[in-house]
Amino acid sequence: MTDEKQRMRWMDLLRGGAVVLVVIFHGANTSVAPSPVLMFNEAIGDSRLAALFVASGLLLDSSLAKGPSRYVSGKLRLIVWPYLFWTALMIPLSERSRPLDPVWWIWPSGSHTWFLITLATIYALGFLTRIVRPGWIAFALLVASQFIDRGGFELGPYIHHVTWFGAFFFLGVTLSRHIDGVMAAPVWVFAIGAGVTVVWSVLNALPDPPAARTLTAGVITATAVATIVWVLARLPLVWPLTLIERLGKRSIVTFLLHVPVLRILVNYFGWPRDDWAGFLSLVLTLLLVCIVATRFYPQIRWLFEWPGPARSRPPAVHTDPHAPPASLRP
Repeated sequence: MTDEKQRMRWMDLLRGGAVVLVVIFHGANTSVAPSPVLMFNEAIGDSRLAALFVASGLLLDSSLAKGPSRYVSGKLRLIVWPYLFWTALMIPLSERSRPLDPVWWIWPSGSHTWFLITLATIYALGFLTRIVRPGWIAFALLVASQFIDRGGFELGPYIHHVTWFGAFFFLGVTLSRHIDGVMAAPVWVFAIGAGVTVVWSVLNALPDPPAARTLTAGVITATAVATIVWVLARLPLVWPLTLIERLGKRSIVTFLLHVPVLRILVNYFGWPRDDWAGFLSLVLTLLLVCIVATRFYPQIRWLFEWPGPARSRPPAVHTDPHAPPASLRP
């Protein structure tokens, strides 16, 4: 396997693994789920979503290289459009939806599409990397997140998510510029990162866990994601990793589709998830639906991309559609 394909593979594995963990989290998002699953979700903490934002940040430099016009139009097509479409779709499925309230469309409480509006806002901040190093932006956002009262005003959760997860996005930008150094890290560095990650996960699973989304939590979560990247780049190409990789290539499908399917199965069909059989069958059903949807992505592309034609593109430097962005090539 070439270095370029290997690099794209670990990125797909990172996204795919993260969305599978999101499915597991939502599948067990009830107090009656099996207790080991609840403990597992607590142990993972913010790492699953942090990994998705890091993965998005890895591609920022290549997106900006296309020019401001194509950068903005691409985000409108691939992020804002599915945000509006799936947020509207979630209105009858969300008990907290307020479709006539403009604020709800900025922060759709009760809908998983908050991820997309948060990501779109962070991408708007991406232009800052032309004048400020992304590492400093990540640090500034992480610190800023500590001063935002999530319950103090209506858009508090939105601003907090932009700052907190924005820190991981710009960590991804920094990672993309130093990826060779991270991948070449010796085993003992990985061992330290893995040890810190395991200890922190165990503490989070305890009845009295550490405070969430603190500076310490942010640094340790960043360490955990970097450690996972180091591992993913070294995993063999075997099943089920190939399946997770396939989900990662179109991770937006799994992320957006699984929640409405979950709510229909649980709220309208009474699918049980208070025992292992119910929980496992629910998660496997959700993943199966997402796998099939990913397989037929060209036929349902309009659900996840603006259905109009994309802007014409200049001649590509390389023709491999799965080649990594310039910032990730040797």
